[in-house]
Amino acid sequence: MIENRATYMKLIVMIPAYNEATRIGNVIGAVPKEIPPFEKTVTLIVDDGSNDQTSEAARAAGGDKVLTHSVNLGVGAAFRTGLEEALRLGADVIVNIDGDEQFDASEIPRLIKPIVDQTADCVVGSRFLQGSEIAGIPRWKRFGNAAFTGLVNWLTNSTLTDTQSGFRAYSREAALRLNLFGRFTYTQESLIDLIHKGQRVSEIPVAVRYDPARRSRVVGSIWTYGLRAAAAILRTIRDLKPLAFFGLAGAVISLAGAVTGLFVLVNWILTGATSPYRSLVDASVVLLTIGSLTVFLGLTADMIGRQKKTNEEILYLLKKREYSKTET
Repeated sequence: MIENRATYMKLIVMIPAYNEATRIGNVIGAVPKEIPPFEKTVTLIVDDGSNDQTSEAARAAGGDKVLTHSVNLGVGAAFRTGLEEALRLGADVIVNIDGDEQFDASEIPRLIKPIVDQTADCVVGSRFLQGSEIAGIPRWKRFGNAAFTGLVNWLTNSTLTDTQSGFRAYSREAALRLNLFGRFTYTQESLIDLIHKGQRVSEIPVAVRYDPARRSRVVGSIWTYGLRAAAAILRTIRDLKPLAFFGLAGAVISLAGAVTGLFVLVNWILTGATSPYRSLVDASVVLLTIGSLTVFLGLTADMIGRQKKTNEEILYLLKKREYSKTET
């Protein structure tokens, strides 16, 4: 939601970029100068260690503020840097848009409307929602998005259509609630985190344009991206649902040990000997031990998870207090 403040309302348009010197100016130029009900719109560019002239091109195009990483840290790290700076600057709503011209910045007023109307805390510009306009999207991207979106929906009991879109809007409250750790990407992790914390996530259809000759700055290799994104999701599940994460693994391992041990026991009852399955006795003991320890680890992690929720609430209150001090 948008907080009621005595100061004017501010919209921060955050643009993470890496080696986008030829495109960043067009993205900045497409951001509407006046977006009601905001009295001020600020463009914030995060240059993630580019080795071209991205920062210089952003300033020349009229970017209001340019932050630069000394080395390339990944889009997830760039997103966190921008989010923290946007909160420090006193943003009421934060829009994130990629710096590669795939999305149309003129659609920002539509994107933020559910937040302004207080019907959503986070709005995703979906490339696959009915009414979206798609030009040239590769098939492997469609497949990858469908796979990860299905996984996120299963984990959060949602019906999202595009969990990898880089065109999003966040209310100040949602931004303060976000706690992210991934350097490589933030897209799925942020949605899981927000939904888990009770924030309302919605989608609107948007247009997207792909250049078939252009190599993705983020994906690189589909296999690398898939593995890294999957690892990020698994870490998020581990942190948010530790008992289910470790408990399920422990139960499966224990079941394998129990079945193995039962097989050997039945053989011993029928034949009076454990041979030729003597080695399975040791395997059963090892599996049952590992399974039990994993379940115990899940119970311990669940207790730590309860403390984590308390720590996150404290962190939220600290951030709310800290970022309310400076609204320049």
